[in-house]
Amino acid sequence: QGYNFLPLRLVTQIPLARLCQSRLVYFSKVTSFHSLRYFVLENTVFERILTEIRDKIRLRQYIMTAHSEEEMNDDELSIFDLERCVLTGEIVERQKDKETGEWKYLVEGQSVTNGKIMAVVKISPTGKLVFITTYRL
Repeated sequence: QGYNFLPLRLVTQIPLARLCQSRLVYFSKVTSFHSLRYFVLENTVFERILTEIRDKIRLRQYIMTAHSEEEMNDDELSIFDLERCVLTGEIVERQKDKETGEWKYLVEGQSVTNGKIMAVVKISPTGKLVFITTYRL
């Protein structure tokens, strides 16, 4: 799904109700021009991060934590399920780790059997993608 972006100076000249009818952005979260600006900025960042995460999968530049492997086995998931989750999924949330200050991303996608799963991932300081945990939805 692609987003169309307008310069903020143009957006503020269009009535908010008309913007909500125009499909320029996903509007369930947009209640004001401030929230529109925040939503556009947030989704631009998420798209860039998701592209980087998908590139790491395609290049096999990822590792799994022991916890992630345990959870994967408990839910009878394979590495192919995790790869497909990231390649077909979307970032649904970003969280900041309280201890390390690193960002982690919750990616919701599909397994190879089309079931919904969630993968919690981060980019390590070495540049590798780290699967922190995963679970079925």
